[in-house]
Amino acid sequence: MKIRNGFVSNSSSTVYIIENISDTEKTMRDFVEESIHLLGDFLSYYDWHTPEEGYTEERMLKEAENAYHQVFEPGEAKVCEFGDEHHTILGNVFDYMLREYRGSKSFKCRVFESRR
Repeated sequence: MKIRNGFVSNSSSTVYIIENISDTEKTMRDFVEESIHLLGDFLSYYDWHTPEEGYTEERMLKEAENAYHQVFEPGEAKVCEFGDEHHTILGNVFDYMLREYRGSKSFKCRVFESRR
């Protein structure tokens, strides 16, 4: 049995490699637009968050513009971390839902590291 002394956090995060496979520059907003269906999956699978709490497509897109200032050049891959400790909808939704997501028309996505 393992015993941990000291502070124990319930926070988690997952680090992903997100790659722009298109031939045009893309942003994090583009990535969110192409994977926006994951919000519905998250809300149907995890019942502790609701649209009334702000878990909406509009808020996810706004967070992508304001909190995640990533620009992906054609063929560029970047390390992106999402987690509940970021206190964002994107952090919560993508921490969980990108794990099985392989990508979209313009992006490939894979887990790089999971921090639990």
